[in-house]
Amino acid sequence: MLTESIRDELVKVFTVPQAEVLAQCVVKAHDTLATRSDMHELRTALTDLATQQPLTRAGRRELPEQQKLTIAAIEEIKQTFADIAGTFADIASALQSIDVSTA
Repeated sequence: MLTESIRDELVKVFTVPQAEVLAQCVVKAHDTLATRSDMHELRTALTDLATQQPLTRAGRRELPEQQKLTIAAIEEIKQTFADIAGTFADIASALQSIDVSTA
């Protein structure tokens, strides 16, 4: 449709083969141009990015403190597991010392 319309106009001043080639080139160039909706989407994405950037900076400032808290929590969990392992060892030792024949 578009190619034919352009070709029809070009045929007025060019030969048919030249008009067809030029029409195809014009349509390809037209298809690669950014549309208004493309620009709107890009503008929206950039606005969203600009809005999120300060939040990202704030989050990055809090990151070292959060990492310290995470490390402390992991150490606490390690200690809890060590305590549990010690308790199980005590229970196992106690069970071994029970005289099964008297039970």
